[in-house]
Amino acid sequence: MQTVQALPGIQSANETVSDINIRGGTNDQNLILWDGIKMYQSGHFFGLISIFNPLITTNASVIKNGTSVDFTDGVSGTIAMKTDTNINNTFTGSIGSNFINVDGFFDIPLSKKSSLQFAARKAISNLVETPTYSQYFKRILQDTEVLNSEAEVTNSDIKFDFYDTSFRWLYNITDKDQIRVNFLNVNNELVFNESAIINFNETSKESSLIQYSLVGSVFYKRNWNTKFSTTLSIYETYYELESVNADILKQRRLKQEN
Repeated sequence: MQTVQALPGIQSANETVSDINIRGGTNDQNLILWDGIKMYQSGHFFGLISIFNPLITTNASVIKNGTSVDFTDGVSGTIAMKTDTNINNTFTGSIGSNFINVDGFFDIPLSKKSSLQFAARKAISNLVETPTYSQYFKRILQDTEVLNSEAEVTNSDIKFDFYDTSFRWLYNITDKDQIRVNFLNVNNELVFNESAIINFNETSKESSLIQYSLVGSVFYKRNWNTKFSTTLSIYETYYELESVNADILKQRRLKQEN
């Protein structure tokens, strides 16, 4: 997602990784596809980190102008990401870490005709708060009530967590038939407590923001000959956004959800 922004006519107005503007359009006018699955969530850390693990995503195609009706959507542009379509007959894997998260990737050959790829990432903020995490946190929440509360209100127990898991299974039924199964699970969660002295009593209420995606798909392709093939794609995208904002001084709570 960061490499895509190096192309002409593409940029991020708020300088984040996932909120991409194509030809002057807004980021919510873009069609984002992951192996043909329409995605409604594209970023961790409110856009600073892409949810699409680069270890399992091999390439991305960008349509900057009119999107074909084959994709059925995309007013401003389309970003179509794909996983590897070849079966790897050798086991490969990696485990790594940075100052934001730990990650792992495994490419497991099940047979000569089948292989399974699995990738996962998890934030380490619940174990250690690194300088990089602190800068990311201030960057994205600097103009919000999380860090700029009213003088009478104290925010505490601020917790942020994210993770994503994805896998792709390939199976060559015959030389002409191939089936692919994809799965992606993404979660972001921000929780903090607001405390204040009201009527000489200390009162505390919790505010939270949860962003969650669960997607899966089955793709089948049949090559009848060198010039003609048919495909069948079935996918389901479940996206949820739920927030609870407590205004402790006015004694009210605002709940929003998609």
